[in-house]
Amino acid sequence: MKLFDLPSTEEKAISLLQEKGVLPMVRYCAKGHEMILSVGKDVRWQCMKKDCRTKVRMRVGNWLEGSRIPFVTIVRFIYCWSWEMTSVSFCERELGIDDNTTIDWNNYMRCVCVAYLTRKPKRAIGGEGMIVEVDESLFTKRKSNAGRVLPPQWIFGGLCRESKECFLVEVSRSFCRSIENYASVA
Repeated sequence: MKLFDLPSTEEKAISLLQEKGVLPMVRYCAKGHEMILSVGKDVRWQCMKKDCRTKVRMRVGNWLEGSRIPFVTIVRFIYCWSWEMTSVSFCERELGIDDNTTIDWNNYMRCVCVAYLTRKPKRAIGGEGMIVEVDESLFTKRKSNAGRVLPPQWIFGGLCRESKECFLVEVSRSFCRSIENYASVA
């Protein structure tokens, strides 16, 4: 998909997000009736049963809950984020998103990716004649070199060049301590 192929209406953006599994295709009310999607001033699911008439906003119960930016902008932001084009100035100029929202969404997209990768079933990647790139990173959080020091977290990951399969693993603190002990003895 190219930038100019992205949806230009809320309806088309919602359809794309549904096709990709970001938004649900079907929703049921509390009484078990299938609801229909209504796209207007507000996007919501509606139960059409006379005795129910339940209404639920589209963003309730999925990972877009709490967001207020239009679905078209969400699709465009995700596309730009995947190409590493979500600087504050770019998003303000091209997507009409303010700096705080841009920072929040960049962090949010990273969290979504980490959540997906850590929930993925663990299995071997690569194979004979395939190249698997592996790397490790040390994460810690300390703002402006001040405040309390939080314990660091090592992350180990890999990507198979040919199949594009990948993995991400948090290295346990006990494993890190055993490596440190081994290194100090050797």
